[in-house]
Amino acid sequence: MSWGAIFAGAAGAAALSLILLILDTGLGLSSVSPFNGEGASASTFGWSSVLWLALVQLAASGIGGFLAGRLRTRWVPLHGDEAYFRDTANGFLAWAVATLVTAATLTSVIGSITDAIAPNGLADAIDRGKRYRDAGADAFYFEGPTSERELEKLAEGCTGVPLATSILERGGKTLFLSPKRFAEMGYQTLLYPATLIFQIARTTRLALERLKSGEPMLKATSVDMDQFEDIVDLPRWKAIEERFAESRD
Repeated sequence: MSWGAIFAGAAGAAALSLILLILDTGLGLSSVSPFNGEGASASTFGWSSVLWLALVQLAASGIGGFLAGRLRTRWVPLHGDEAYFRDTANGFLAWAVATLVTAATLTSVIGSITDAIAPNGLADAIDRGKRYRDAGADAFYFEGPTSERELEKLAEGCTGVPLATSILERGGKTLFLSPKRFAEMGYQTLLYPATLIFQIARTTRLALERLKSGEPMLKATSVDMDQFEDIVDLPRWKAIEERFAESRD
């Protein structure tokens, strides 16, 4: 086997796969509209994704095999059939190495994005944070701390850059603490991904139930027109609208 040629072919195959996957995203082939009747259907989206991935694999394995075959050392004493077999084996191994490297890379990236703590524990998350900081990271986002002590250790171990975390009320792992307490520990950004939507969902359901039963809104859980205009700061938006209307005239 010509391992130098195999690794060269694997590098070419992996690079082409990455470029084609980025092109897939740029062309919108991996996007679907959330609105009914708009964009591709789920079936069309599924088949287009399968066909594109198949094309990516064919193109990547083709270029990887071609490079591995052209760059390998010459096997002078070998019979023609044996040389053909080894060329085929070189191309297959180039594709296999590229696939394994791509899978390992994607697994590592997904693990670090979706949860900085769960895959390998708190100490490893802090160590990764320090390495990212030393490499020039602008900020850290930690997902999944389960106690106040874990939050403190993360902040103590990753000083020098802004810290962020998320609090998923009634469904997440991170404790609900006051913004003041988070600031004392060193966190500058807090994300509450479900706080509003969970409450809006309950309020919407109650409102629809009252409409269905023919009952009016409850004053305790609703606002009148004046209160609504005050909440959305309607005079400010009217002033903006008038200013742009004048500029168009």
